[in-house]
Amino acid sequence: MLNPLKRKILFWLSLLIFLALVPVTALYSLGWRLDDAWNLKRTGGLYAAADISGTEIFVNGELQKRTNLLQSGAFVDNLAPGKYRVAVLHKDYLAWTKELEVFSQLVSEARALLVPRNTNGEVLSKEEHNSIVALFKEEKMILERLDSREASKVTWDDENKILKATWLRDTPPPYYFSSLEEILVSGKEVRNFEYFPRRRDAALAAFDNGIWAVEFDSRGGRIIQPIYKGKSPDFVLFPGENQLYILDDGILIRASLFAGE
Repeated sequence: MLNPLKRKILFWLSLLIFLALVPVTALYSLGWRLDDAWNLKRTGGLYAAADISGTEIFVNGELQKRTNLLQSGAFVDNLAPGKYRVAVLHKDYLAWTKELEVFSQLVSEARALLVPRNTNGEVLSKEEHNSIVALFKEEKMILERLDSREASKVTWDDENKILKATWLRDTPPPYYFSSLEEILVSGKEVRNFEYFPRRRDAALAAFDNGIWAVEFDSRGGRIIQPIYKGKSPDFVLFPGENQLYILDDGILIRASLFAGE
């Protein structure tokens, strides 16, 4: 049994601890956290989206959301400013992972670029074709695509071997442009390119021995995923379709950009 002096010391010690925790608790409830450098800052948020139903979204290894037809993204709030590992996984698509930074009083946004593991390629012809051209696109040789809704443009600089995306409006660019110009591919001979279907933040590009999906967003490293690998493929993408018509070594192939389609 404690003597009166020890009980008194314990009482005052408990009171001091309580009083010390009151401002800490109050700051926490108001959204203040210590960042990676141990500076006290207001919390931020993170929103990660995936267009494919049944996709799992993880933040720092913890499952945040399994998407469905009604909910295509996960929002995580009250995050201390700092870097977070985001992983978007689906059994039918290649994994998408990024390290994204969360800032004080802001929401960092990302949209996963999902590429099917199996494009269900189907050989249509083996008649030794020499080229593939979409005849409805007479501007193909200009190698430029302009999107009026987003006012972004993807262009190929043949002299410097650079494929780039440019934001054209006077308004601030969307989150997937870190600057007004994003270098998507450099030092390669790009044979053809298009916007990725259903998106304006990613492109399809044919270079080296494959056809690749290239995202504009360079945060945490720009993700480039393989669509098709062969010898020296070229492709055509018809408007409104989600299938590529690929010509590689004289063989014409049809491949799907979305699993199950």
